[in-house]
This record gives sequence, structure tokens and C-alpha cells, in this order.
Amino acid sequence: MTLGEKIRKLREEKKLSQDKLGEAIGIYGRHLSKIENNKVSPSLDVLRNLATTLGISSDYLIFDDVPLKRPSEKVFDAELFDLFYALEELPKEKIDHLKVFVNDLILANKASHFVQTSKRPYSKRK
Repeated sequence: MTLGEKIRKLREEKKLSQDKLGEAIGIYGRHLSKIENNKVSPSLDVLRNLATTLGISSDYLIFDDVPLKRPSEKVFDAELFDLFYALEELPKEKIDHLKVFVNDLILANKASHFVQTSKRPYSKRK
């Protein structure tokens, strides 16, 4: 599937017109039509905006051998999704270190939230 075909398919799935998607990513609908028909290539900024707006990995748009992976409903940041998707290329040892770091970051955030909620004054018992 060509880049243009991928973009058209995703746009139609979201029930967006070329004008609406073009407006969302900062180009004219006519230009998006040319991209979808493979008459022009989009800039990197347009590719990034397309991926973010369509909620997919930019790798899917660029490469032929990358399966369509959509962020789960819990993932709200497409750029973060792209970063995590790109981590698959790192050596296992670095991925293991990153897992420890992310886990520690999440635990620290939970602990901070717990401390903040624990600072509420106790009501006096009668």
C-alpha cells in the first residue's frame, strides 16, 4: 500500500473530508488530495501532523513493512506512542534499564500522590 493509500484509508475510517484533515494538519485539502494520489510527497512536519491527528505511528506511514499499530484508548499522546514503538530497536539490556526507570518514575508519582492525599487533616473523634 502506498503512502497516499494509507492516508486516504485512515482519513476515510475517521470520516474526515480532505479539507477537514488538511485544516487539522495545516495544509489545504487540495494538497492533501495530491498526497493521497501520490503526486507529491508530504514534508516531515506534515507526516508528523498526520500521524498525530490520525492517532497512528509515523513509521506506519513511512515504511512498507511496519504493521498498523494504534495506541490503546489509554494512550493519549501519539508522540509518546511513537517513541515507545521506536524503542523496539534498542538492545535488550537498554530496554531492561528503561523499564526499571519508567517503573521507578511511575512508583515515585504514585508515592507523591499518596503523600499529598495523606496530608489532609484528620477530623477529631468525639
